[in-house]
Amino acid sequence: MKIADLPSTGGGAWSPDGTILVGSPQGVFRVSQSRAPTLVTKTDVTKENANAFPQFFPDGSHFMYTASATVYLGSLVENLKEPLVQGASRAQYAPSVTRGQPGHLVYVRESTLMAQLFDAERFKAVGNPFPIADDIATRYGGVLGMFSLSSVGSLAYRAGANTGVGYRLQWMDRVGNSLGTIGVSGDYTDVELSTDGKRVAVVLVDAQATAADIWLLDSALGLPTRVTTSPGVDTTPAWSPDGQFLAYSSDRGGTYGDLNGYIKTLATVSPDRLVAKGARMRDWSQDGKVLLFDTRQQTGVFQMSYMSLEREQKPVPLPGHGGNEAQGQFATAAGGGSPRWIAYTSNATGDNEVYVESFPSGTNSVRISTDGGYGPRWRSDGKELFYLSRENAMMAVDVTLGASFEHGAPHELFKTRARGGGPQAYSAQYDVSPDGQKFLIINRPGDAAASAPITVVLNWLAGVKK
Repeated sequence: MKIADLPSTGGGAWSPDGTILVGSPQGVFRVSQSRAPTLVTKTDVTKENANAFPQFFPDGSHFMYTASATVYLGSLVENLKEPLVQGASRAQYAPSVTRGQPGHLVYVRESTLMAQLFDAERFKAVGNPFPIADDIATRYGGVLGMFSLSSVGSLAYRAGANTGVGYRLQWMDRVGNSLGTIGVSGDYTDVELSTDGKRVAVVLVDAQATAADIWLLDSALGLPTRVTTSPGVDTTPAWSPDGQFLAYSSDRGGTYGDLNGYIKTLATVSPDRLVAKGARMRDWSQDGKVLLFDTRQQTGVFQMSYMSLEREQKPVPLPGHGGNEAQGQFATAAGGGSPRWIAYTSNATGDNEVYVESFPSGTNSVRISTDGGYGPRWRSDGKELFYLSRENAMMAVDVTLGASFEHGAPHELFKTRARGGGPQAYSAQYDVSPDGQKFLIINRPGDAAASAPITVVLNWLAGVKK
């Protein structure tokens, strides 16, 4: 049963009296069948990506939620934002099995499952936190700890710290046969082939997870060269058509989650040029004259924009159609002229779907995917469009570009083990060779990550050394 329309969500909670809370990039929403959703917390977009994973306390009016690795106390009846735990995943409250005794806050910190005695009447921590288990899996940059607690003392968790060191850059053909890997295994998040298909730009997090930088690899031999070295996050690389420049995004010098767009010259050593603030770079037009990127609005929703590199060099927003719109990709223009069509991902219907629309008018928007999809990529001749389905299958669509846009029905090429991303990450999990015959995919090793064991502990407090 549908209750409400929200552009994007991040966890939810249901109180005993029927109140529902839902996390989102905008803040925590209070949801009911009888009235429109209302915000009970508001995301500080200068410091936070979202207010997510709300959890109710026993009184039914106070709750906690997670924002930027800090767990906060909130309230349905007063304006309240009080930090409870810092440097942690989302937390869950476990009531005491003994009447009159404090319960516990449980959360993941640096892959260790921690517990903290907690007075849920005064909302105060008691004593010091202590470890329960090691090597706990997390997702979304450590914000979602993979564990759950019952009210009667049972604990379930998934092992595997999810550092990503086992991910591989793997070539696949059109029927899913492996054509080998390039480079070493690592924590990859974005992959982008040069126009000629001979080089790969990829985002790699170092072994200590202190920074995410962009590396270049030869697509045949996989020999790596590091091209950015900032202490923060460098991501979403996009090649210039001549292969001499990279557009990318970085949070250097900004606040949490504040990505700006830069252009790096590859042939010479020179300072990177800041070209757009608040931008996640996505694509560079075939004629080399236009950059396409998306930005997060004050509402928390992503919107696509573009910039001419010849004229005013100011971001121009594309008309939005509701929800998040991101991952824009230019279609090849006939004769190498100005781009006329873009493909992108939008969750205007509630789920991520792939669309094509005219550029730059933003009209003639056509939905391509039929049952969920993200990460569109064009074949270099503009005759085929690819995307990943909801289940990470590689999909293909025959298209005809011209004054109008025509397309066939999507069909599955093969199943992938592509690395997933967060709901707001929209990272590039694959790219396609210019001729459309090979795919370079950030793949999980086998199905190990998907089938990691879940451990269940009954009466978990009995075995804790406090």
